[in-house]
Amino acid sequence: MLRIVAAITFCVFCSLYSFSQGTLNGKITDLNGEPLYGVVVRSTINSAVGAVCDFDGIFTLKIPDNKTHIITFYLTGYEELRDTVLLRNGAIIDRGYTMLEKSVVVSKEVIIAAKASKAADSYMEKIKMNSPVSIDYISSETMKKTGDATVVGAIARVSGVSTNGGLITVRGIGDRYIKTTLNGSRIPTLDPLTNNIKLDIFPASLVDNIVITKTQSPDLPGDWSGAYISVETKDYPDKLTVNIESQFGYNPQVTFKDFITSERSSTDWLGFDSGVRQRTDRNIISPNLNIGTYQEMAALGLTNYFNGIGVHGWIDGNAQADSYFKLGLVQLGLLSSGQINDPVAYQNARNNYNANYRPKAIEMINPSGKDYGNGFSKSWDTRFAKAPINYTQNFSFGNQTTLFGREFGYFFGFRYGSSFRYDANGISQRVGDESLGYPFERQDNALISRQSNSWSALLNLAYKIGDNSRISFLFMPNFIGTNDVADYTSQRLPTEFQEIDVSKNIFYEQRKQLIYQGAFQHFIPKHDVKIDFNVSYTDGASVAPDFKALNYTYTVRDTQIDSYNFGPTAGEGIRRYYRYLDENILDSRLSAEFPIALKGKKDRLKIKTGIATTRNYKKIDNDEYRVALGNNSSLPPLLNGNIDQYMGGNRFVMNNGIIDFYYENLYYDRNHSFGHSNVDAGYILTNVDLTSNLRFSGGFRAEHTDIFADVDKFNRLNYERNDPRRLNVGGFPYVNPAEIKQWNVLPSGSLIYKIERSRWGRTNLRLNYSSTLARPSIRELSDAAIFDNEFRTLIYGNSDLKMVRTYNYDFRAETFLPNGDNLSVSLFHKDFRNHIELGFGSAGITWQNISRAYAQGLELEGHKVISKHFDFRANVTFVKSQERFIRQDFQVIDGIKVFSPLDTVYRPMYGQAPYLVNAIFSYKSDTLGLVATVSYNVQGPRLVIAGVVKGRPDVYEIPRHLIDFKVSKNFGKKISCSITVRDILNAPVRRSYQLPSGLVDFDRFRYGTNILFSIAYKY
Repeated sequence: MLRIVAAITFCVFCSLYSFSQGTLNGKITDLNGEPLYGVVVRSTINSAVGAVCDFDGIFTLKIPDNKTHIITFYLTGYEELRDTVLLRNGAIIDRGYTMLEKSVVVSKEVIIAAKASKAADSYMEKIKMNSPVSIDYISSETMKKTGDATVVGAIARVSGVSTNGGLITVRGIGDRYIKTTLNGSRIPTLDPLTNNIKLDIFPASLVDNIVITKTQSPDLPGDWSGAYISVETKDYPDKLTVNIESQFGYNPQVTFKDFITSERSSTDWLGFDSGVRQRTDRNIISPNLNIGTYQEMAALGLTNYFNGIGVHGWIDGNAQADSYFKLGLVQLGLLSSGQINDPVAYQNARNNYNANYRPKAIEMINPSGKDYGNGFSKSWDTRFAKAPINYTQNFSFGNQTTLFGREFGYFFGFRYGSSFRYDANGISQRVGDESLGYPFERQDNALISRQSNSWSALLNLAYKIGDNSRISFLFMPNFIGTNDVADYTSQRLPTEFQEIDVSKNIFYEQRKQLIYQGAFQHFIPKHDVKIDFNVSYTDGASVAPDFKALNYTYTVRDTQIDSYNFGPTAGEGIRRYYRYLDENILDSRLSAEFPIALKGKKDRLKIKTGIATTRNYKKIDNDEYRVALGNNSSLPPLLNGNIDQYMGGNRFVMNNGIIDFYYENLYYDRNHSFGHSNVDAGYILTNVDLTSNLRFSGGFRAEHTDIFADVDKFNRLNYERNDPRRLNVGGFPYVNPAEIKQWNVLPSGSLIYKIERSRWGRTNLRLNYSSTLARPSIRELSDAAIFDNEFRTLIYGNSDLKMVRTYNYDFRAETFLPNGDNLSVSLFHKDFRNHIELGFGSAGITWQNISRAYAQGLELEGHKVISKHFDFRANVTFVKSQERFIRQDFQVIDGIKVFSPLDTVYRPMYGQAPYLVNAIFSYKSDTLGLVATVSYNVQGPRLVIAGVVKGRPDVYEIPRHLIDFKVSKNFGKKISCSITVRDILNAPVRRSYQLPSGLVDFDRFRYGTNILFSIAYKY
């Protein structure tokens, strides 16, 4: 209000003295559309008329009117820009300007600059062209063309990128060496097995672009070598924008057909369980079915008597126990003290006790009607239901306005999705030891389905608190619930009759992330210093409530079911697992960037320095329960495989001392663990133009690692490493604490040579060297073992894992032609020390270090504008990788597995694809409002399970050819419709053993072709 009053007073004063001046409001950006701060704006006629651009590149210039002024714009490292301005009668005009770097020819045309559209290919192409590091990207504009619903689908289009479920590899390098962030800040993985976040939680509709950095810079975290990925969320627009989109999907393999599923809760559609699967009380009450005569006497009220004579219990079956029992009969009045040694009287008393007193004692210990179901869901079996259509709803709006006289921008977006997939003809197989010629242990025909329900929201606020300061806040909640149901039928080799094994897995997982991010940016014009502060906190949780694993067998004789064999305690039996994972991350960064004038030179030198800290805490609790057989000697057989009926009713209820089933709590200390992974860092980065064409960017980053993981109880009681009380069960290694504390200095540097030709556009030659890390995750360091749904076996960590050190060498040549075409060629070599991989261990699957490995390759990427309507994008990556490791043999000594070296093996690195191909062919007609796109993706065979122990073969993921098609049509300026066909070939997801005789499937599934129809409204 004071500013408004002052402005009015000033205007009145000027009019009284017949002094008139106009106003030039302007915004200055670079070629990327980014605002340039610190630009000096002057009039060549009147040196008193001047201004300096603020943090947003905005300036206001008061100019005496009725005179022609030549306005100059000056910023070190950029070509000086001039504009002629003539204002009359106090006029106010708004103009935008683009300043070019000195190596670019200045256009005389004045460009009116609006707020940069970060979702556009043109914006990202300029970022890529001028970046000091090698980057690739996919923009929201391209995502709309391809019809990708999530970030994981969209990012697979990028050069060198392939996907595996929600995880990705870059340049054939697995997810361990990928660092994924949201707006540059880390968020939790929420997965016990992976070292990187699954990108399926991010809807494409809330993302502006995805930037993939492939060469290191000191201002980036040092724990990656494949790629540093930043998922950039939607920014606020410069005017009111509203988007509403509904999408409906049909899959002929599942939609409107019966698919395998399980009991569901009333809130599954919201991405979380309402409590149907949960147990609030983790304390298991089991019946006492091995009751001794002391427990019986105690139940009959004789505890005080026996305590009085110093007897606190006995074990039946010896003379002393018989003496105590006789004393108890005396106290009950069934035997006189003089008859203790009379065998006839004693036998009569005992018969009376067994007939009248013992049932009463058992009833008191295990009362009839007592339910030992302990609140567990009574739903056991899989079931079938009709699958509805897949559905997605997107809604967003945003604007830029003023609040208390200053700029205020906001964006809100919401996305809900529900999807179903099903394969009734899947295959899952396991093979035996190599010494036996790899016979099949189990060949499964599998019915497998997944139901996913998720919703995400995004609130993004930005406020300009001063001419050179801005704050912003982001809140993004993500919820996703997946119900994985599988029914495996194993057919063994036929003899006189055929034995069939049945395994049923019902696994529901709900994940949530509540992401809070804040940023503060400030520019100090006097010293040309830019200060950035970013902080991010994510509250993450993953719950797997009631993972049910059930097994039984039946025999077939002459094509008819002969009998069922069902024993809850046979093999793994019937088990229920509850997993609770909490993971929180605090990530904060502070940086300052400032120029330094080089004496006698016009070259620009910028220094950037900063500090960063990350605090990651993870807590894992696994509860495991098993169904046990009761004391009913006449338990009826299983009929028709109806598990719900067989395990239902009163089977868990005590009836006159008889019960069919009850629960055992399989409590293991190793199932309750915790850990932290904290990193503190500081860096210095220089960016200098050595000549007009040669640029250097590089420096040093120092990082301190502090990782610790242990079992709750063992840590609380201060058990030392290899303490006998830390010995695991089932032949696993000791459950030892894991600790890594060390400093690492990570140098990196890039040389960029740029060639400008008006006819041929711009060419960059980039040469980069860097040293990076890969830290083992908290879960990988924890020796605790958990049962995994996907692999259907135990997975345990390795407290002896070391950090990976990688030396990276990169070269890229890229050309950007004036007509929009571009071409790039990249060569890279990566040398890994202590490479970490996942593979078969002695008692399941585990991680281990491989001393030496390397990956090297070639990337080719291009974009060709074929004509006014057609364009083509493609990229091809070839990778050669190799690791040398010593395969292990083991023998059991005193119940402990002792390992010894067996032989040296050379093979491709874990997770490395030897080739990747992506292609996008698009047609666009502005006249028709029509866009059509065909896209293709394939990746070469990748090692996904490594055989690190004798007898276990390697498992590879087999190439999968994906072809997608999308066509969209605009109806006027606000309505559009589209049809997308995903996975036209219905390519199988296939993993296979690599055996001497060739490839044999580990598992194979097809999930059908998805046909999506979308209608959208945009204002």
